[in-house]
This record gives sequence, structure tokens and C-alpha cells, in this order.
Amino acid sequence: MGEDNKGIYILLLALIGVLAVLAPFMYDAYMKTTDDYYVSAHLSDITPNDYTGISDEDLDKYPKLKEALDKKDIVELTKSKYSKLDEFLAEGDDGITYIKYKDDYYGIWLQHIVR
Repeated sequence: MGEDNKGIYILLLALIGVLAVLAPFMYDAYMKTTDDYYVSAHLSDITPNDYTGISDEDLDKYPKLKEALDKKDIVELTKSKYSKLDEFLAEGDDGITYIKYKDDYYGIWLQHIVR
């Protein structure tokens, strides 16, 4: 190793050291800004006082809600679909949105998870 290259190697090692120290913080910052959006639907065993009546035409406008009703499980949403569903559905007093579709009542949960 010549004297001319020694400065470059020291600079390179310093750069690698700085990146090694900063990488965990940069990864953590990225992970904390990741948002996940979900809708889930579960058949209700109660008849709620407050509910939103849903038609097939409504479900055509909100296909992810239809998917959640069909699966009776959690379905991932995009931020824009989450916002549209949130505006469409009225949340009940207990934090659960109830809907009536055909002759059944469902509890609908919209979830926004920030990591």
C-alpha cells in the first residue's frame, strides 16, 4: 500500500464506519413511517341500534369492503381506499361500525396501524 493510497483507504474506512453507525437509525426511521390500512368484517350476534344499510351497489363502489364481507376476515387497503371507506361508514358509540347487508348485521373495523 503506497502513501498516495493511504488517505483514500482511511477515507473509505471512515465512510463505512459512519454508514454502519447510521444504518440502524435510518432503518428504524423508515419502519416507523410505514402505515398499514385494513378493514375487517365479522358477522354480529347482536342487533345494533345504529347501523348503516349497505346495498349491492354500495359494495360495487367499495370492493374491499365486499371482499372483507365475503371472507369475514381482514383485508388490506390503500390509504385512499381507507379514507373513502372511513367517510362512507359512520362509527358507532362503541367504536365499531355496524352495517346491515341483506338480512345480516356485521361489525366493521377500520384499522390504521403506524409502524
